[in-house]
Amino acid sequence: MIRKTLNASQLQQEVSRRIHRLQEVVEDGVKIRVPRPQLQEADKIGCNWNMTHFTSAMQSASSATSRACSRPCARNITSAPK
Repeated sequence: MIRKTLNASQLQQEVSRRIHRLQEVVEDGVKIRVPRPQLQEADKIGCNWNMTHFTSAMQSASSATSRACSRPCARNITSAPK
């Protein structure tokens, strides 16, 4: 499979797009703030970006939304630092 190569801003936009398409997020009507990815040394699965401190505009976000936003690595997106 060919993967897209994205810089930090593009990766941030893609993760935001994917999160806001999740059924649980749509149903809850929450807006999730996606942090800017931080470059890290690639780990054993190839993840080279770290994303932490996701926040929601609503404090009553469902647990499914919280789970979706707690994943530190987007494994299906390869990205390059720029």
